Amino acid sequence: MNEKSSLEPATTGGLGKFEHRESLRQAMQTLPEEMQKVLMLRYWKALTNRQIAAELKTSESTVKRLLFEANLRLYAKLEA
Repeated sequence: MNEKSSLEPATTGGLGKFEHRESLRQAMQTLPEEMQKVLMLRYWKALTNRQIAAELKTSESTVKRLLFEANLRLYAKLEA
């Protein structure tokens, strides 16, 4: 599997609306590792918040917070 195909979202909602995958990949690399993991599990693996929390051994509220903050940072970087 090549790198580009592994960066295609599992769903068409959320982050899937960005057409510039390379810009998205670069923006994601600037995020803390924990935020990157949460985004990958949510948008590329299509896991629920509960499943992500179990995978990362954390609470659902932490997952929600990380998703919210990561999305804010990504949108800010991509709109800049």
